Amino acid sequence: MTIHQSKGLEFPIVVLPDLQQKISITDTKALGCARLGERVDGEDLWEVGLQVPIEDGQRAYESMVLRTLIRERNRAEQLAESRRLLYVAMTRARDQLLCVSRPPSKAAASPRGLEGSKSWEEWIRSWLDAGGDALVTTSTDVDPSAKDHIGEAPGTSDEQTAPRAEDIQPLTANCSRVITPHALTKTDQKAESHSVGPPGEGAQLGKLRGLLVHSCLEDGLYETSEETERRLCSSLAREGLLSEDLLSLLREELDRHLRGFKAAAPEQLLHTNQDSVFRELPFRLSLPNDAGWLKGVIDLVYRDEARQCWVVLDYKSDSSVPSELSERYRGQLTAYAWAASQVLPDLTQNGWRVETQLLCTAHGARHVVTPAATADEVARQFSTVLSTEL
Repeated sequence: MTIHQSKGLEFPIVVLPDLQQKISITDTKALGCARLGERVDGEDLWEVGLQVPIEDGQRAYESMVLRTLIRERNRAEQLAESRRLLYVAMTRARDQLLCVSRPPSKAAASPRGLEGSKSWEEWIRSWLDAGGDALVTTSTDVDPSAKDHIGEAPGTSDEQTAPRAEDIQPLTANCSRVITPHALTKTDQKAESHSVGPPGEGAQLGKLRGLLVHSCLEDGLYETSEETERRLCSSLAREGLLSEDLLSLLREELDRHLRGFKAAAPEQLLHTNQDSVFRELPFRLSLPNDAGWLKGVIDLVYRDEARQCWVVLDYKSDSSVPSELSERYRGQLTAYAWAASQVLPDLTQNGWRVETQLLCTAHGARHVVTPAATADEVARQFSTVLSTEL
């Protein structure tokens, strides 16, 4: 699982491998730009730093003072973001966290401090050297250079021993079928076009609109703001489509879909206290009868206490009629319901049920796709879907 997929989740034990990899700092451009942090008439002010020739006719360049300062600031920002990412990864562990790394390089044998460290592993050792935490322990259970001890029985040497040769065997590949809930979407119906805007760019803008709507809802952004404006500009700029006309068009589209979500969303999702609301839940589960694996991400799951029901909510920005969308995505939603029924303890212990709903942001409407059902009923429904759709 990637660190970004793990946001908001918690596990009893978390293993972070390959912490010896160098932290990537990207800055190879001859032109450096950065925001000043001030605004005039609602517009950001920028500063520009250049890389210029040392002397006419030569190919040697050096940075102007301002570019050097911008590079240092960018490096500090990228390092800070890397540390935040490491913090997210480490705090997914509830009981035990295992940080795994190869032995450090000669240059990093003595940690160079929090500012000079080149990898997450070196950061952690720098923190431990600075005092660390009494609850943290370190170990080097395997010495890869101890070749003389390969083959010795455990405990026959006072020194550390490497694994025995017979214990190091290649893993046997297990080629299992992996399906996604999207594979269960009906394709025999003609889907209405997602295009937005002028010919030639409409399909691309329609895709951007869908990604933007999903991104905003994923982060709980239910109305336009400076943050949604930043995402709009960034998305159009990456595609080379940034212009006032297209920005205005996509801004109106995003505002329309966010208003549609607010109009149809249950009050619980709009409330500030969302302890029983879970977003972007990744899963990989073994299918019944060893038929393979089901892998995907559920948009949103929330707990309805009054009805003793967990609701799996999937939002779509398609412009088709909601009843058609419900039928088209019924297999996908059934797969999500089955995945939720496998991991939610209330369904197996307390007799709760699970229901799936589709929220159509283009129409401001919410439809029940599969009514509330017990875990056993959902399993039978999912089995039927697998037998008919695959």
